[in-house]
Amino acid sequence: LREKIRRATLERHSTWLAAGVREPLHTRKFCPDLPHSFTVVGADGSDIQAERHYSTRCFLINVASVLLEYGAHPDAVISSAARLYFEDTDVTISGSSPTQPPVFIDGQLFAAKRAVEEVAWLLQAVQAGPASIPTVGLLDGSLVMWGLSEKVVPAFAIDAVVRHGFLTALSKLGTIISERPLSVASYISYPRSTEVVNALRIAICPAEHVDCDHCQPGEAGSRPCDMLNGLLDRDLFAQVLSSG
Repeated sequence: LREKIRRATLERHSTWLAAGVREPLHTRKFCPDLPHSFTVVGADGSDIQAERHYSTRCFLINVASVLLEYGAHPDAVISSAARLYFEDTDVTISGSSPTQPPVFIDGQLFAAKRAVEEVAWLLQAVQAGPASIPTVGLLDGSLVMWGLSEKVVPAFAIDAVVRHGFLTALSKLGTIISERPLSVASYISYPRSTEVVNALRIAICPAEHVDCDHCQPGEAGSRPCDMLNGLLDRDLFAQVLSSG
């Protein structure tokens, strides 16, 4: 199955984004007991986006964090900060070439910039917390910026926000993870991912080499994989996993 998924995705014969398989699909593991003392740190942001009717371009990003320490020394640290962006260098991203006009930060690019601020704020909050006990760092939304496409946003702008912003901050969290007990996760209240279900689509495809382009839909529900239509990963997990 692992090889079948690899061929289908690398050769782009599958029209779905499928999860890689590292363990048997029916694998279930029990959660370990909570440590006596631990810390949870969350960071999230809000904003006032640019108003095109204003005489000048500007926007505001507010980021907040909450640190909750449980166990022997319970504590809570709550902080927030707002910043108004109005300088030309704040509200636009310029390319390395004079022929590349500056790109104004709005739409998906603005959402990505706010995500960068949230990760940076989480990093700061984690560093300020106790290093001796297990810590969980939580962000809101996906850790993958699916919305940034070179069809909409120039590559140099994506590079500036993602590579030099988002990934740089995440890599700094990765450095901390190698030095102390820290896990970083992202919380999505109603996930609509289907990557695991798509792996099952490939698994039940009768063809040895999956090729969706040559599989005629025919009548609705006529293909083996059609039995999974409308199924989300969360629906599957709800059936096979207990609470927690």
